[in-house]
Amino acid sequence: MPWPSHGAPDAASADALFRLATDIASHESLEPLLDAVAARLAEITPFDAVGVLLHDPVRQVLSLRMVMAEHRAVPEPLREYLGTITEVPVDYGPAGWVWLEQAPRVDRLAAGETHLHPTFTALARSGFRTVHWLPLSTPRARLGTLAIARYDADDGDGDVGALASQAASLIALAIEHALHVQSLARLQGELQAQRDQAHQVLAELSERVKELRVVHQASRLLDRADLATRALLEALVALLPAAFQVPHLATCRIRVGQETVQAADWTETPWMITTDFGGAEVGGSLAVAYRSVPPTLGEAAIFLPEERHLLQTVADMVASTLARRRAQDQAERYHRDLVVKRDRLQLMLDLHNALVGDSDGSPLAALERLRRDLPHDFASVVVAGGAAGEALTEIVRTHHDARGLLEPQGAPIPAAAPPARAIVTRQAQTSTVIGQADPWSAALRGVGIDGVCSVPLIGPRGVVGALTLGRRNDRPFTEDEAALLGEVAGQLAIGVANRLAYQEISSLKDRLAEEKQYLEDEVAKRLDVSRIVGTSEAMRRLLDQVRTVAPTDATVLLLGETGTGKELLARALHDLSRRRDRTFVRVNSASLPQGLVESELFGHEKGAFTGAVAAKVGRLEIAHRGSLFLDEVGDLPLDVQPKLLRALQEREFERVGGTRTIAVDVRLIAATHRPLSDMVATGEFRSDLFYRLNVFPLVVPPLRERRDDIPLLVEHFLRTFGREMRRGVLRVPAASMDVLRAWHWPGNIRELQNVIERAVILSPGPDLVLPADVLREVAAPVPTGDQAAAAVPGSRSLASQERDAILSALRDAGGRIGGPHGAAARLGLRRTTLHSRMQKLGIRRPTF
Repeated sequence: MPWPSHGAPDAASADALFRLATDIASHESLEPLLDAVAARLAEITPFDAVGVLLHDPVRQVLSLRMVMAEHRAVPEPLREYLGTITEVPVDYGPAGWVWLEQAPRVDRLAAGETHLHPTFTALARSGFRTVHWLPLSTPRARLGTLAIARYDADDGDGDVGALASQAASLIALAIEHALHVQSLARLQGELQAQRDQAHQVLAELSERVKELRVVHQASRLLDRADLATRALLEALVALLPAAFQVPHLATCRIRVGQETVQAADWTETPWMITTDFGGAEVGGSLAVAYRSVPPTLGEAAIFLPEERHLLQTVADMVASTLARRRAQDQAERYHRDLVVKRDRLQLMLDLHNALVGDSDGSPLAALERLRRDLPHDFASVVVAGGAAGEALTEIVRTHHDARGLLEPQGAPIPAAAPPARAIVTRQAQTSTVIGQADPWSAALRGVGIDGVCSVPLIGPRGVVGALTLGRRNDRPFTEDEAALLGEVAGQLAIGVANRLAYQEISSLKDRLAEEKQYLEDEVAKRLDVSRIVGTSEAMRRLLDQVRTVAPTDATVLLLGETGTGKELLARALHDLSRRRDRTFVRVNSASLPQGLVESELFGHEKGAFTGAVAAKVGRLEIAHRGSLFLDEVGDLPLDVQPKLLRALQEREFERVGGTRTIAVDVRLIAATHRPLSDMVATGEFRSDLFYRLNVFPLVVPPLRERRDDIPLLVEHFLRTFGREMRRGVLRVPAASMDVLRAWHWPGNIRELQNVIERAVILSPGPDLVLPADVLREVAAPVPTGDQAAAAVPGSRSLASQERDAILSALRDAGGRIGGPHGAAARLGLRRTTLHSRMQKLGIRRPTF
């Protein structure tokens, strides 16, 4: 009866199998091998006697070799039975049945029970109560049957049976290796006998110097292990004609299996002799022919008996050499197979330890270990939802290059993607992502991945997900690698199942999601100092200071009015620093409710406060090894300031509601439009935090102090908005530029940007026309000193005018936004741009 299904071996069992594989791999003869098997098999499964019945392919019988546990004597009933029958036909008894059916079986015997078959009777009389019969087979041959007998009754443990089956596979490989080593030794003995025979022939034919020289050279040639088989045969084809009576007319051909090696001038003629060599496994023929018969040779003596004997001798030598080479290749291959089996067991043990050693069941350590045995450039773990039809989610995505660990794909895995197909079919999916249209495959193509192999993760409760490996440079996965990945998936499924069961994925997933968002924002917003618009003396001095402090890790405090471009300078400081390849994280203290500032900066644990249904990664943690831009630091609550000071000084903090200390390496760039020194004096800001932030202050000049930069900024905004609104290049009349230069710009660059955007929308022709309210405000008395710094831009009238223009265009277009006659076309804007302006101004689409 078959054993029940089983899981992957535990660490102790895998270690025992590993020791068995290591011990038996070194034996090259059967008797020491069987002793080693008996010594190590007891560590895997208990036994009182073990027998190996080896198949003789010539006589079609099974011959028995038996070892008793602890070197005990063979019981008398069994001894009497074996005295009459030491080998049986292949269809005889349970051993023959297992060999023929290639399936294990377990026979349980009772005392005094009579059996129809003599084998069971002898075993029962000898006291054995359980006998396990397992096939000894490899992918190349059915070698025999392994019998494991015990005096006690088997408890039906499927795991023990499974381990015995795995041990039988290892023993079969070792026996096959030993048989081939013995075959190799026998062939070497035959080769030596052939050599001796050749030497005898040479002695008998001492007068035939040519044949002696050729045979000697052929012998030396056949002994050369550095020559490939075809090169060896080509050398023999060139050598043999010299041994015949008329060498310049002789030509040679050798056939081995389906391969033919012949001289360039080979021609089959009536004057040809051929001799066959070898057998079914390594067979061929050796032929020599004369292209024509010279007059000096008589018809009856074209080939002398000595020449025929020479040809047969060389043919036998070739057959022995080819058989020896084949046996060596097989022995090396079998040894490699055994080593691969041992290494695979070691890999499974290491993966088990990596998964057990990680408290949250993360597969990262296991994937890193897997890469040593299965090279890859990309790895992904996808998990299936608990409900039927629920979307697949990617939980791990790692690249073995500068990208390292990345956030998984945000979108669900499409059904056409390889991981989804592997989960549905429960089979490995080896394919290329080139030409596949799903977003998951397109993302892999974007990072240079050509081929992938996805295997299902099948746990105790079914399919829990899929493991996918990817490679670059058109290196496809082989069938053996896919099979190995399938075995690995069984181990990895345990870790993934535990990870899902205990719901400990939230923290890592949140962190990856946040980091991906910031990385994407950084790609879109990345810039350097050369892209900051401004050539005035004030800006040149400021940018020189930026270039000086950027390469350091010093804390920088940006001081200046609202709208002067402090965030732009903060990004420039990051891009010019050694942290440019890491994350730039922005936090605006003024935009967050006071109760959430601490959670946003430092993160919180699940259940830390009402509404904290999951753990959250803070911005400080996301900015690890990168830069943190703390905008409007003057609005930071007093109760959060000591915790921020500690994080800056000691480079560590705890999440809200947490006790675990998290170490961070962050460069802080702070900015504010408020006078921090005055706030320190009034107690609104901690002095120790102020001194920690004020390491390298940079004062950003307002626009009214850098009027020479206004024309450059106007041109920059005209190009930007003209491109967005698909307008031609607008000219700025000199009078309009004078108006813009004359205005004191209390809203600084942001106000100038808004004015230019409105002017581009409202300008009917090629010349930029400033809104009327801007002209009225410029004509008004210009505030000076503190009045200018505190002025509020008159944006209400500008917004009202823009609102009226949009409503008028919508009315004329009958409420339509898009199309050739829609409101966007009438205003010279893109449909998406008009939508954005309507949302900003609070305009809902009316019905006219």
